[in-house]
Amino acid sequence: TQDRRELGFLNPAFVNEIGRMSVVVNGGTQNYNGMLISLQHRVGRGMNLNGNYTLSHCIGDYQARSSNGFGTSVDHTYQDRNDRRRDRGNCEIDQRHSFNLTTVAETPAFANRTLRVVGTGWRVSGIYRASTSGTIIASSQASGIRTVTLGAAGGASAASGGGGVDRCLCDISSQRPNQVLPNVYLDRSGRPRTQWLNPAAFGQTALGTLGNLGRATLSLPLAWQFDVSLSRVFRFRETQTV
Repeated sequence: TQDRRELGFLNPAFVNEIGRMSVVVNGGTQNYNGMLISLQHRVGRGMNLNGNYTLSHCIGDYQARSSNGFGTSVDHTYQDRNDRRRDRGNCEIDQRHSFNLTTVAETPAFANRTLRVVGTGWRVSGIYRASTSGTIIASSQASGIRTVTLGAAGGASAASGGGGVDRCLCDISSQRPNQVLPNVYLDRSGRPRTQWLNPAAFGQTALGTLGNLGRATLSLPLAWQFDVSLSRVFRFRETQTV
């Protein structure tokens, strides 16, 4: 590996004087387009309904890096440093569809004293969220859950100790495989005990080559969340409540 490094070719006498060397560049770009539709409706006295839907797409160059301290300090980089367009694709934080619905309902102020003591001030609120392409993840995620990479078995780089299989013989971590089937999914229903990805859709690359699979190409199952709360508001004066 050391003998194949660019600096080793320039001066073979000093091939073991330097190993991995990182270069941080600022030439990457990202493009985001989005549409937001929002609806607010007061169903009746004491009940509010709010909903919004976002359709968006983020496309960009590889952006993240991961520092692990001394030794192998940068684990993720462009697959081909001479062709950064090879890593241009969906952003790791891309979230194509996002829907949110919130509602709040409150019992009225009853005129009857007994009903007012027992039933006034109860409030029920709920929030429902649903999104595709995965939920928003940390912007510092280097090689996220939407990118398929070669596993750690079968020979990580001996020179650097970096994770992953060094099929390209270039000491680049998180190398991506070849996509050998047009459809990489098995069962996209998301039901329990189903398998989302088809392992047979991915294959090893030839030695000395990089895979043809792009970055952040996977679509993740629909993610949804529902929260509900029940509370009671006690009003003592016009501007004082507990």
